[in-house]
Amino acid sequence: NDSGVSHHVLDGVAGSTVYRGGAFPAEFYGNIFSGDAQNNLVHRRSLVADGVLFRSDRLDRGTEFLRSTDNWFRPVNFVNAPDGTLYVLDLAREVLEAVHIPMDVVSHLDLTSGLDRGRIFRVKPKDYRRPPQPRLSAFTTSQLVAALESPHAWWRETAHRLLYERQDKSAARPLRRMLQKSASPQARVHALWSLAGLKALSDRDILTGLADPFPGVRENALRLTETRLPQSNRILSRCLALAADANAGVRFQLAWTLGESPAKETRVVRALSIIAKRDPADAFMRTAILSSSYDCAARLLLELLRDGRFVQSIAARELVGELARFVGGRNRPEEVRPVLAAVLALERGEVQPAALAGLADGLRRFGEPLNSWVRSLDSSLAQRFDRLMKDAVQTLADRAAAAAPTTAALRLLENADWEKAAKPVLELLDRFPPSSVQVAAIRTLSRLSGSGLETAPRAGRARPRRR
Repeated sequence: NDSGVSHHVLDGVAGSTVYRGGAFPAEFYGNIFSGDAQNNLVHRRSLVADGVLFRSDRLDRGTEFLRSTDNWFRPVNFVNAPDGTLYVLDLAREVLEAVHIPMDVVSHLDLTSGLDRGRIFRVKPKDYRRPPQPRLSAFTTSQLVAALESPHAWWRETAHRLLYERQDKSAARPLRRMLQKSASPQARVHALWSLAGLKALSDRDILTGLADPFPGVRENALRLTETRLPQSNRILSRCLALAADANAGVRFQLAWTLGESPAKETRVVRALSIIAKRDPADAFMRTAILSSSYDCAARLLLELLRDGRFVQSIAARELVGELARFVGGRNRPEEVRPVLAAVLALERGEVQPAALAGLADGLRRFGEPLNSWVRSLDSSLAQRFDRLMKDAVQTLADRAAAAAPTTAALRLLENADWEKAAKPVLELLDRFPPSSVQVAAIRTLSRLSGSGLETAPRAGRARPRRR
């Protein structure tokens, strides 16, 4: 968004914007322009999709896009101009407020010098001829639709706004033709949203957008499906097919969009599991998946636990733990019991302790200890749980154990009885482990089933006593 840049100088660094005009050579489109007001220059960087986020690299090696020997040149903002060039807004101050200047020097300066000034520079390529000033307000509806294919963002956005304000339904036909045939992805996105703004967007239009070869169009089409998922099985089916999309941004948007499906049917759960298995280490993708899975967390978790390869991956640990926390937080026997049984049936690995800890955290909100649920399961599963507790105690006793497995063992022992776990946890504290382990140990003591701590006034560390 070109209008979302900062208008304030902070430590000499000003606002940034993304160039979206057609006057510069094609390789400049999508570049970031940042003002460095303190050093009198404009810096340029790339902006390249990298997963659901972007990466950025310096583009002008050994120089800057724009630099000045004028010490009053203070570029603080940028605007994509109507003719496709770039406007640079210059604060034109002698002294920047954010520069840290000793007070004995300040007394010799006029900090208000330039308060009544300011400059706007128009940066253009050499030999560029400025076209006539546009008057889009005088355009016909068909001309406004055609302007959506302009290489200049100002034209596209202004035409889009005017089409919405006019609410001329005759625009629907050329917009639909643009959605189907335009060579410009930006124009196809504008066509989708303009049809929506005119309340003329059909299911067929959405399906066209979902099948678009450009990822950004598919992302926008997914956003427009959200109010229609409950009514259109065709749209839902096409959305679900995008779970295997090659573009991370499309999968990311789909993970959010599926949350608007009221009936979390089996195929929705399966689509969420496909996304989860592909990107379990991505915190942003996990957030999107979790936002859409609260009502189906147990089924999604069971779907993931059935994939032996997935549950053996370290990357799966965070997502499994968070989903298990949802299941515990819902506190429904028909969800907790099968999930707990499936977790205990797993082979030892990174995922099992994370899932048990997540379940315990969720159940704790209701005052429900995890070990009480374990006792309601088959005896063989209860024995597995007991073995896990014993292994956790042995980990605490191992002086060579690293911090990570020790902390994981402490998380498990939060679900043990006081009589079994208090002593090994206290002995661990007596060895003065790393601070992160000490914090985990104290938390474990506070959460032990049936625990109650009292401090006794004595030399050295206060030791806990049973009430």
